[in-house]
Amino acid sequence: MSVARPVTFSLVALALLLILGVALALQHPRFGAAPKGERLASLQGSPHYADGAFHNAVETPVLLDGESVPSIIVGNLLGRRENLRPEG
Repeated sequence: MSVARPVTFSLVALALLLILGVALALQHPRFGAAPKGERLASLQGSPHYADGAFHNAVETPVLLDGESVPSIIVGNLLGRRENLRPEG
């Protein structure tokens, strides 16, 4: 029996336990629940709520005109950084 098989089994078991732990942690009440009662009625009464979801009053583009994802990444990595320290 090679060493690779127990190591692989251990890594897969650890990954599954980690996934299970995260899934259980996300079910905790502190992460909230679906709105009910008065809160749900209040949300549904919003002028921005339609077809079961909220919609922006003004369409918001993901990227500005003339920009691309690579240009934003390069700008963030290599661009000039100003105001890194507060004055005073």
